[in-house]
Amino acid sequence: MSILLLAATLLGSQASDAAEFFPLTPGTKWHYVESSQMGETNYVDEAGLPVQIDGKAAIPVTTTMNGRVIDTRYFRVEGDTAYWVAYGEKKVLNPPQPILKVGVRRTTWNFQGDTLFINESTPLSLRCESNHKGRQKVLDLEREVLEVKQTGVLGGDRGTQVTGKQVALYARGVGLFEFTSEQTFGASKSRSRLRLVRFEPGRTESP
Repeated sequence: MSILLLAATLLGSQASDAAEFFPLTPGTKWHYVESSQMGETNYVDEAGLPVQIDGKAAIPVTTTMNGRVIDTRYFRVEGDTAYWVAYGEKKVLNPPQPILKVGVRRTTWNFQGDTLFINESTPLSLRCESNHKGRQKVLDLEREVLEVKQTGVLGGDRGTQVTGKQVALYARGVGLFEFTSEQTFGASKSRSRLRLVRFEPGRTESP
């Protein structure tokens, strides 16, 4: 094998569809613990059955806290990108917000649109990048990891703005396993860290 062909093969092996880092098999559950100035909170995310949003399939992911539903968001994966497409009772985000992109090397993108903030649609401007971070231990196995960094401003020109920086780590075959967030709101600052403590993969139906 030529050196050029070998290099191309190695680079190609690092790229993959976003679905490998953002699995949405119905029945999949992610158990998280969030740590902040307020203490620790336990959450469970569960992927549901596909529904139609704007003529395309999307997967609802419902978040519960102490058995109580607090949030439902709808996601769609297309090629190298995972999108957040709607929330609540199928309230559509226009345009959809890219959550992650998977490339051979470092990948960058910008986003401007509306997002959900305290149950209200709010303008959001983001600068984002993703990059492969090699293999890391996730729960009990070594897995390939994708890092996604986002910096941005939440809120319109006439309202109070929230500036923030977020770093998310995704593992191949598992999805999000760590998420840190730093936010500045006026004179106050907050920081939180979400980490995966248990993962229950869903089952694909047999043909």
